[in-house]
Amino acid sequence: MKIKIIISTCIFLVFSQACYGINPASFSPAIEKLLQENKLYSGAQVGIALYDLEKNEEIYSKNINKPLCPASIMKVITTYACLKKLGSGYTFKTPVYLDKNLNNNNGAYNGNLYIAGTGDPSINTEQLDALCKKLKASGINKINGNIVYNISNFDEEEIRFFPIARNLYAPPCALCLNLNCIELKLVEKPAIKLFPYPDTEYAKFNYKLKIENSNRASIPEMTVRKYDTYDAYTINGTVTHWTKAIKCLNVAVSRPGLYFATVLKETLEKNGITFNGRLVKDSFDPEGYPVFYEIESAPLIEIMKTMNRQSNNLIAENLGKYMGMKEFGVPGNREKALKVINAVLLESGFDQSSFDIRDTCGLSQQTRITSALMIHTLKTIYDNPDWKTLAIDSFDPKTYSGLQCFVKTGTLSSTGVNSLAGFIKDSKTGKFYAFCIIVNKASGAKAWSGTYTNPLITKLTNILKNR
Repeated sequence: MKIKIIISTCIFLVFSQACYGINPASFSPAIEKLLQENKLYSGAQVGIALYDLEKNEEIYSKNINKPLCPASIMKVITTYACLKKLGSGYTFKTPVYLDKNLNNNNGAYNGNLYIAGTGDPSINTEQLDALCKKLKASGINKINGNIVYNISNFDEEEIRFFPIARNLYAPPCALCLNLNCIELKLVEKPAIKLFPYPDTEYAKFNYKLKIENSNRASIPEMTVRKYDTYDAYTINGTVTHWTKAIKCLNVAVSRPGLYFATVLKETLEKNGITFNGRLVKDSFDPEGYPVFYEIESAPLIEIMKTMNRQSNNLIAENLGKYMGMKEFGVPGNREKALKVINAVLLESGFDQSSFDIRDTCGLSQQTRITSALMIHTLKTIYDNPDWKTLAIDSFDPKTYSGLQCFVKTGTLSSTGVNSLAGFIKDSKTGKFYAFCIIVNKASGAKAWSGTYTNPLITKLTNILKNR
């Protein structure tokens, strides 16, 4: 597929014979030999690019213009769009309103507590505790009213692949808490027990787990049923060392707004504030209500660090919807999010034929991008002095062949997708290289993280190191 790239200086130049001592011709035979001799790659579609960021020269490429499913390296493009549209220092503010004055005679607040979700994906239990301490310090010991929560700034979504309740499928929402998940701590002795955090009446658990002393890949089956005021989870299966290492026992909540309000009510009570009302979902108009408190997020770059290092889908989806809401109005939804992402890519000089993006997190099996597009995205981030250090730091630090790398991984294990993209730092010169590896293989064993990408990045970095 031909990509029309409208950039003043073309990124992908003709191979040079020497690049700070690197012979580009040394890559092709080594990579081709690996792809032909390793049975892992039989029938696989592979896109690879390695790029010198200082000389603006391609060092090695294979199928750079071939659209492939990227999995979670899609979050690199979401990072780029957020930097362009919002800026690395952007913060979210979630307002908390009151509607009546405090009755100072007995410390009772005879009114509602209003929470307006604005799309911050990063609110946590500790921030709710800070809010409740502020209420307590203001003299409130009792609330004779409701907690009214508004999530109408975004459309509402189910857990993706409901009723599967794995945390990576947590639904985006205008009002989030703890990444819309409940963390489960496993205790094996004297008997197997799961301890949820937060320990909330929003969630009830029924589980039957077996512990296996092995490194076998094993993900217990986790499903959820919705009731009026809570979610009921069923968890069955085998837990191995591999299971514990990837922390896949955490569960997604089905209704983030209700989860937020329930934990807020419980946090009020833990802070000595009696709550005598109900939890009410309502699209209230805040006009005229005094702002009592604002829950403010960390700078956006810190949120994106969590997104990239943990490959958190909820954050990516929320950021996309938030940009869509700001650009095209309420409610923020996936369609508006994709309009923003597409516009950013088109403004960067790429023809629509070079990408087909279906979500902002990479879970969609239908999304397609090229390695060329990814390299250009990484280069644009690197060339911006305000973004470079912050963005590189948001990627996961890894070491391959003794070289320091900053990477974003991607995996759709059941559909044979492995990807890896980011930056390689040359320890000898301090130079940075951008790289992208995408492997799509429709048949064969499950492609757990690194199955296809680890041999390739090891080969690339080994050649760089020993040039």
